[in-house]
Amino acid sequence: MKLWSFVLGLALANIVTTTVLSFTFIPVHAQGPVEIQLSVDPPEVTVGDQITFTLQANHPVESRVVPIRVEEQWGPFEVRQLTPLGTETTDGGTASTQRIHATLWATGTFTTPAISLAVIHEDGSEARYDVEPATVIVKSVLIPGDNTLRDIKPQATLPRPSIWPSLLLATGVLLILLLLAWLWRRWRQNRTEAPVENTPVITRPAHLIALDELQRIEALHLPTQRQFAEHYDLVTDVVRRYLVQAFDIPALDLTTAELQQLFRQSSNAQKLIGPIEKTHMIQLLEEADLIKFAKVEPEFRAAADLPGRARDIILSMVNQPLTGMPQRGTQSQSGVSVGDTQELAYTAQSTSTGPTATGAKEKDGEG
Repeated sequence: MKLWSFVLGLALANIVTTTVLSFTFIPVHAQGPVEIQLSVDPPEVTVGDQITFTLQANHPVESRVVPIRVEEQWGPFEVRQLTPLGTETTDGGTASTQRIHATLWATGTFTTPAISLAVIHEDGSEARYDVEPATVIVKSVLIPGDNTLRDIKPQATLPRPSIWPSLLLATGVLLILLLLAWLWRRWRQNRTEAPVENTPVITRPAHLIALDELQRIEALHLPTQRQFAEHYDLVTDVVRRYLVQAFDIPALDLTTAELQQLFRQSSNAQKLIGPIEKTHMIQLLEEADLIKFAKVEPEFRAAADLPGRARDIILSMVNQPLTGMPQRGTQSQSGVSVGDTQELAYTAQSTSTGPTATGAKEKDGEG
């Protein structure tokens, strides 16, 4: 009986010891103290100066500070900036700092509104701590009892900027302009002193140039290829160039209607070109305008005879001694005498292959 009592007592003692030891080794995390301070810099200011409030909380590493929020008008203070919460680890724990930049617009002694700072500990519990307010003194710039009126303060004297950058820039621009002027002058001198190439001078009569061009156009056989617009454009260009070279009439720059009006109003054109030639020329140009611009398709035979009609007009103006034209033996506008012009016309007729040119030759021979 005593043995059983001893064994039972030993077992109970073992259980009690184990229980005590298990409670002894349970980890316990103490929640350290939290120190909060609100400082002001500077403590004495004048109206409109910036005031910096620094809120600093020293707390354990496991704790966390909740950032404060203030309105733009924080009591008598006008808040200009609220900085984010900054955290710095120290030897004794963690220091969390937040700054408020504000200003005051009145003189006197002012105290910051009440602030409650929340700290969340490691176990999730939240503790709130009241912050002791800070005091700011706003002094007046006026001397007490001094009522003397004074003039406004003069403008602040700013340092005059150096003139060297502007002077260097102006000198550089001037040098560049002088260099460009010198290069341009050298270019002009070289251009003036450069030997003038002998440009070929057209000595052939205008009508021979026109007749050769008409012969070249006939050899293209454009009507056979049904290229009527290009065919009419080439032939009328020959007639207009002949008027420019032989009579100095700006036919290339005039429309058909403008050219017809010039024939009527210009006394020079009336003396140099006969009425029949002018009528035939205007008819040819108007017909070509219909083909080129109105897209009218001509008959094949009329298109094929177009160079011959232009040739007849040109030869009739060369062969016919018109009023106001130089007489035989004198120089014409083309640089040859009237007699030579007649011979050149016959030469051109003999070299042409078209039936119209042959008819014109026979007509001239009969004359």
